[in-house]
Amino acid sequence: MPTTYLHVLEETVKTRRIAKTSATFNERLDAVIVPVTHV
Repeated sequence: MPTTYLHVLEETVKTRRIAKTSATFNERLDAVIVPVTHV
């Protein structure tokens, strides 16, 4: 897992880019929220 806030932001951006291809809004939401809550 990312150890710094900057790394968390980078991972979130990557995840959000991937999430744009998800079928449903909930999948996108989960993809964005989960990495942040694991900090």
